[in-house]
Amino acid sequence: NNKVPALWEKAAYPSLLPLGAWVSNLSDRVNQLLEWSNDFQLPKVTWLSGLFVPQSFLTAVAQATAVRNEWPLEHTMIQTEVTKKRHTEIGASARDGAYVHGLYIEGARR
Repeated sequence: NNKVPALWEKAAYPSLLPLGAWVSNLSDRVNQLLEWSNDFQLPKVTWLSGLFVPQSFLTAVAQATAVRNEWPLEHTMIQTEVTKKRHTEIGASARDGAYVHGLYIEGARR
């Protein structure tokens, strides 16, 4: 029936993907984590929607930036800049913060 088994869905993350695409998506998520765990360095670009808890990643980036710059955490904020660049075109990690792709915005207006 090409549906994710209920037990898998309960233990994993919300998704509307059919089974085959869901398994591929899970594999991509695991691969991102494996690549990251090889050297424990922030990748040049992080697939935000591929993280299991994206908000925790954003909080960690804010905390690391505050510590590195000796700023109080409460004075930091998340700022985004939407570009037309593909994630494969980014040459180096961000000086402060992080480059992400796979960001979805809900309720935005043009």
